[in-house]
Amino acid sequence: MEMEENDAMAVVKVCDNYVQAEIIQGNLISKGLHAEIYDNGMESIMENEGIPVLVPKDEYEKAKEIIGE
Repeated sequence: MEMEENDAMAVVKVCDNYVQAEIIQGNLISKGLHAEIYDNGMESIMENEGIPVLVPKDEYEKAKEIIGE
């Protein structure tokens, strides 16, 4: 998976599909965190690489606790 380097964000979860990614993103946002779904278009879906959900690095540990990982 080729993602642009972004020192401010960290992958908190790699989801199997967009629905799962959106649920996790919504859960994190509802808890006051900033969360983004990395969208590499159809490329990542076609290659079965998963859909990454990103959070700011300073929110990473709290995000992991929220999603139970």
